[in-house]
Amino acid sequence: MNAWPDTVATAPAVAVLDRALGNGRLAHSLIFQGDNFALLETAALALADRLLNPADTPQTYPPLKHPDFIALRPEGKMRQIKIGESGGGAEENTMRGFLSRIDLTPQVGRHKVGVVFEADRMNPATSNAFLKTLEEPPRDTTLILLTTHPYSLLATIRSRCLHFRFPAAATPLVHPDLPAWLELHREWLQKLTEGVSDKKGAAVQVFTLYALIARFERILDETAATTLKQETAASKEAMTDDELEALEAGISVGVRQSLLAQIEFATRAFVADQAENAAVLRPPFIGAIRKLEECAGLLRANLSTTAALEEYFLTALRLWAQVGIARRAGAA
Repeated sequence: MNAWPDTVATAPAVAVLDRALGNGRLAHSLIFQGDNFALLETAALALADRLLNPADTPQTYPPLKHPDFIALRPEGKMRQIKIGESGGGAEENTMRGFLSRIDLTPQVGRHKVGVVFEADRMNPATSNAFLKTLEEPPRDTTLILLTTHPYSLLATIRSRCLHFRFPAAATPLVHPDLPAWLELHREWLQKLTEGVSDKKGAAVQVFTLYALIARFERILDETAATTLKQETAASKEAMTDDELEALEAGISVGVRQSLLAQIEFATRAFVADQAENAAVLRPPFIGAIRKLEECAGLLRANLSTTAALEEYFLTALRLWAQVGIARRAGAA
């Protein structure tokens, strides 16, 4: 059993979990929630390590390779957790297969751990099947649900689990081209709010808009690829092709949300730097952030990145350009 990883060791949830483990009073069903899915996975595997590899165990295994560790992940680009066929042999990586393994006695130790990755990707049939197990959890079993969207889970599932929140680390998303992208975005906002004097200037702002989209997508793809490589370094062999595909899609979503947050922070900073114009800039700022949040929701529902970004930036273009138009009209 290893120490808690540094990325989660100082989280308040860890102190509560350690106390519950020490008292032998850990709940059967847990929800790990937060904005950083990689952090949730790290915490879940660290807890599984404690439960499956106690100090007196004769042989230890990495959690993902432990015979008494049962994982359930969404599959495919739609990232859905499948219910599986009824009757016959239970399929791998389906809810029915997961539950059939949960019902078995531990193979090498005294405890089993079942982890549902991206639990919010359960459909109604899958959720209802899982709910029955939550109502009568197997002995010597801990179930951990990982989700960045806890309120997408059934209320009856949430009410039967103990919730632990893991705040995202303060370390910002890093890509060598991100600062230049943010500076181009700031310059674009500046020129829009100053006003465009001719058709050529208007065309330049539209071209800049599509340059921002293209660069955003490249930063997204490269950051997601790097993150995927890091996260699968230790567990790739334990995952199927479908699970890897789903993990890749999930990582892309997480990186995308982080980049969208960067847009919000940059827009907020742009407005804050012009306090003397706060009254004029507030309406387009509010409208732009609302549209950004709307597009973030559409991206979570699997709308294409290009379509969502185009919708956001075209809306932002119209909103911020109105400031420039009003300024030029007032100066005329």
